[in-house]
Amino acid sequence: MDGQELRRIRKKLDYNLRDFAEKVGISRAQLSKYEREVTGLSEERVNQIKQKIGLALVSECELHVHFDYL
Repeated sequence: MDGQELRRIRKKLDYNLRDFAEKVGISRAQLSKYEREVTGLSEERVNQIKQKIGLALVSECELHVHFDYL
């Protein structure tokens, strides 16, 4: 996960910087640095964020259904 993806997820969940930072347990300033890619996200931090917001909510997988009619 990079900063742009983190921002996209936050906006998709309709959180502002302050509220999202509070939800995931980091400061607003640190979240801003992650989103602007001033500071890189460690795998541990990514996992922490995903756990706090619920992995199912951030899944980028889409379900595609294909029907064949014979």
